[in-house]
Amino acid sequence: MDICKNKTTEKTFIYLDEEDNGQALMITPAGEVKALEESLFKGLSEAEDAAALLAAGDITPAQYNVYKLYQNN
Repeated sequence: MDICKNKTTEKTFIYLDEEDNGQALMITPAGEVKALEESLFKGLSEAEDAAALLAAGDITPAQYNVYKLYQNN
């Protein structure tokens, strides 16, 4: 799982895929999948344990559930 933080809100987003025109497909804290400007984010990093991120409060249950759906497809 790749994660990054929004530069303004410091909230964690899950990075899914690179899109065209400087955008990336991400899972928002509300669990929505959106194409967002990559320039709005910092600190892209790989996290090996999604469940640990959830337990620590770094990602939301909505994000975790959507991420699991994407992994199963």
